[in-house]
Amino acid sequence: MFSRFVFYKIPRLKSSDNVIIQNGDAFIYFDSNYKQWTLSNVGMVSKDQPIAYTLQQYYDNSNNPEASCLLVFSIMYSDQLPYPHNGTWSSTSGHCKGVTVFSETSGFWLIHSIPKFPRNDTYEYPSNAHRYGQMGICISLPYAALSYIGELMIAIVLYFSKNTA
Repeated sequence: MFSRFVFYKIPRLKSSDNVIIQNGDAFIYFDSNYKQWTLSNVGMVSKDQPIAYTLQQYYDNSNNPEASCLLVFSIMYSDQLPYPHNGTWSSTSGHCKGVTVFSETSGFWLIHSIPKFPRNDTYEYPSNAHRYGQMGICISLPYAALSYIGELMIAIVLYFSKNTA
């Protein structure tokens, strides 16, 4: 359960020669393997990229009762109402979203600004998130960090779309 990366989802740029950038799916990222910003060969809609791989750990465990016993804690949160409330939005929120998944020894915390993302049942990039730039960071943490994350979440108004505790 080790993940560490930063990403920036490039806004839709219809004048670009790159089809993924034209569609608003493109993102750049860096991690321990790519120590400089790297344009992904696939877009955010693809399941074959680091963000989807990281979230797949959550889906594999939450959709499989036998595997979910390996998790101590998992949660998806947002300061906006979660999917499927696609018509609901707020002009005063929308930038505090994330996924936290922990086993007995370690976990990851994915913090991002993508509206209505991720779904709690399967990886799907939302259709309303192509126009603007978005960002995110994913960090690996020891189990002891979980209590600090909880303290931070108390300080803000959040909607929880799914959790196991």
